[in-house]
Amino acid sequence: MRETLATIILLLLAAPAGAIDFNFVQQPGMPQEVVDGFVRAGELWQDLLNDDITVNLNIGFELLPPMVLGSTRNNRIVVTYTQFVNALGAQVQSADDTSAGQSLQAVPAFALLINRTSDNPSGSGSAQTFLDDNGSANNTTIRLPRANAKALGLLDATAGGSDASITFSSDMLWDFEPDDGIDADHFNFVFVAAHEIGHMLGFTSGVDVLDDNSPPGGGTFNSNVFTWVSAADIFRFSSVSVAQGAGTIDWAADNRPKFFAIDGGISNLGEFSRGVIHGDDRQASHWRDNQGLGLMDPTFAPGEVSQITNLDSRMFDVIGYELVGNIPSSVEADLRIAADTGFAVTYTVVVANDGPDAVSGATVANQVPGPIGDITWTCVASGGATCSSVGTGQINDIVNLPVGSSITYTVNAIVVGADNVASVAPPAGVNDPDLNNNTNTP
Repeated sequence: MRETLATIILLLLAAPAGAIDFNFVQQPGMPQEVVDGFVRAGELWQDLLNDDITVNLNIGFELLPPMVLGSTRNNRIVVTYTQFVNALGAQVQSADDTSAGQSLQAVPAFALLINRTSDNPSGSGSAQTFLDDNGSANNTTIRLPRANAKALGLLDATAGGSDASITFSSDMLWDFEPDDGIDADHFNFVFVAAHEIGHMLGFTSGVDVLDDNSPPGGGTFNSNVFTWVSAADIFRFSSVSVAQGAGTIDWAADNRPKFFAIDGGISNLGEFSRGVIHGDDRQASHWRDNQGLGLMDPTFAPGEVSQITNLDSRMFDVIGYELVGNIPSSVEADLRIAADTGFAVTYTVVVANDGPDAVSGATVANQVPGPIGDITWTCVASGGATCSSVGTGQINDIVNLPVGSSITYTVNAIVVGADNVASVAPPAGVNDPDLNNNTNTP
């Protein structure tokens, strides 16, 4: 059985230079093993995120409703969409940041699909989606957890006051030592705590607010009052929303698939959960359940280990955090490349990712020595990969390669008496288990 994750003594977790400082405020009498578990969970995020901010987090350990492992209550601030976009633009440090920034809808407002509102053209409370692009409050407002706002520079990095509260159930069997394995009938405290901290840092969706505040769970309200779009929601898409226009997000409460994308909805990187009431019985502030997408899955099973995945890290990267080494050191991707001389002035370069993990920010270079001239190239990506569509001169391109994807470059040039050497190099933090297939000399 899988359990659900819902959303005065000071303990300061000192951080390495540039990493997050967690200021844990614990309940009096909290067991030391619980305190130590939160500390270890904080260290997981310190290993991933390189933001020089202080996060003030109340932690509790008490009885919760049945089947609930833990819950997080975020304190939030409201900013304009323009402020949010400008803050992201000031912190571009990775290939994903660049791609995400280029695909954002133009300020000052964003368009979204929504439903179940009193002003729905199909009838008050209708499940039918409609395009909301009238530039009103819910199209111009972003609601950020305080920690996310600090990372973006929209709130002072060391601002006092509570950023969030996390409470864990004292009625569950917890394993506090994941390093030696998790007992089959116990839950992994450290990684469940890390999951809840992930919500506090910004992995949230305002779709849960719409889901909870529409019939039969609540009243029917005008779309303008739903000023709860989060940073993560800006990268929430569906095939229906993308058909409405580039970058249009899907903020509807229903059971249609919604997915994470950083290119305006072109490439599906992983699905989101869809909502407890009108969706898939899981809060929208998670990855889709039972797909092994990452730490931010909505449920944990006894004995489950879990980990922060590359997909988790890519989300936190594009919502405003700085990643240590760009992606986690545990990522492994077997990149391979092949080059065909073809005709005298035309050849192809094929780059593929044989897995097991997706890779972001790989460098593709094709240097042809000797007398050459008039080099032009085009790139076609498949399987969710991304690359520059056209270029001139030698290939030197930054690419993203989901598992099983490939990229094909077609190069036109005048090459006289030279070898064609092509290579693909993983970015920092990625272990390629087979480097022998990363360079090709036909």
